[in-house]
Amino acid sequence: MMKEPKKYPNRIRKLRKARNLTQAKLGEAIGVSAAGISQLENGERDLKIHRLRQIAGELNVTPADLLSADDNPYLAAPQARQLLDLYSRADDRSREAILKVAEILAN
Repeated sequence: MMKEPKKYPNRIRKLRKARNLTQAKLGEAIGVSAAGISQLENGERDLKIHRLRQIAGELNVTPADLLSADDNPYLAAPQARQLLDLYSRADDRSREAILKVAEILAN
């Protein structure tokens, strides 16, 4: 039987362990069981925004720090962040041009 991929990848486990917290201690602090923390870490349970904020507060990080690299542009490679910054500062016409150039270069 194939294992299903994670639905909601995140960095909770990594950041929790970096702070030497057990799942039980983190769960106790935010009112969730250790099993519930495990489900959140494994992406088996929806991570609601209020829970994301609670966990971030307990781990002394921003909510964005808990997101996976795919969901957090601040964790992207420097060149990707630079491209994202340029794109976000561009007007609509320039954004279309950036996308067209990127599509040409990617293919």
